[in-house]
Amino acid sequence: MAQIATATRSVTPNSTDFVGVKTYLTTGYKEDHFRYKMFISQPRITKAEIATQKTVMSVRTTMKKHMKSLSQCMRFKGGVLINALPDDMMNDPATTAFTNFADEKGLEVINLRTSGHANAVALRLLIDTVHPVKTLPMKRNTNFWMKTEYPNTTIIAVDTIEL
Repeated sequence: MAQIATATRSVTPNSTDFVGVKTYLTTGYKEDHFRYKMFISQPRITKAEIATQKTVMSVRTTMKKHMKSLSQCMRFKGGVLINALPDDMMNDPATTAFTNFADEKGLEVINLRTSGHANAVALRLLIDTVHPVKTLPMKRNTNFWMKTEYPNTTIIAVDTIEL
């Protein structure tokens, strides 16, 4: 998440933009790893530091393993998990497992209705930063926009993909 925030800069909150905001690297990267290098100059926080402070974290359901590890260092009771996933993800098994885990650890789970769709400004900034050779828009109206705005990028239609 921090890598995406870094790529999108002004559209997404970034650890370099706010006083007191730090990046938590969930994996023990070696010093020569590109993600480690990306965040070496940015403020970071360790699991031990998180356990001793009042903390607000942005987490994904895929971070359950890291949250489980963190729960061994600190109490979650009295904390809040704001589940701001799009409606189509609310009943996903991974989401259910994650929110059940949070509830068992004493976090109050609040479901907040959101949209998973990025606006044109965010998409443009991400594409202009990453410069993808190919894109796979998930909505047909995005296909038309992509072809118009980025004629040199190969657009892969979602209905041509075999799963």
